[in-house]
Amino acid sequence: LAGEPPTGTITLATIRFHAITETLDSCTPITFVFTPPRETDVVYEAQSVLDAHTDGCATIEGGACITGTVTLQGRPEPPDPSWSIPATFTLYPPGGDTPTDTFTPTADESGTFTVCEITPATYDLCVKNAHTLSNKKPNVEITPGPNSIDFGTLREGDTNDDDCVNITDFSFLRLSFAKCAGDPEFNPGAD
Repeated sequence: LAGEPPTGTITLATIRFHAITETLDSCTPITFVFTPPRETDVVYEAQSVLDAHTDGCATIEGGACITGTVTLQGRPEPPDPSWSIPATFTLYPPGGDTPTDTFTPTADESGTFTVCEITPATYDLCVKNAHTLSNKKPNVEITPGPNSIDFGTLREGDTNDDDCVNITDFSFLRLSFAKCAGDPEFNPGAD
């Protein structure tokens, strides 16, 4: 109803901190201040609606690193320079469509890449190359420190990078067939 403050559990703000160091055996206090000049308050229609508060404590854990491995089709056995490919690595909340983070690592000559500074949590993980279909791993718990994940084979054929293989991709392949880099109509996504 108009004029009445919202009730229940709601998110008023999200505050992100940049941790300088881990706090393994203790926590960092978070204190709300109720005296001027820097007073913590929640106001709705010019009236304070914060009638109680609870100070808190934050424990800073180390970040996580993910070492991912992909297998590539149509390449010589690794290690080989043709396995060193750019990738897009995306983290999603479980079941969500909006990315939490996106990274652009380059795989090494064995199809392995590493990304760090990830907040430990449970994610849906997705990896893709510009001319492959993506591979997604749902509900993966990422813990502080190193995490190793095999993403399996990245399937070739997505010449236009839309994460779908259809007649459009075949058309690009047909136009680029038997062409080499530098030739007119050569498409590296169809190579």
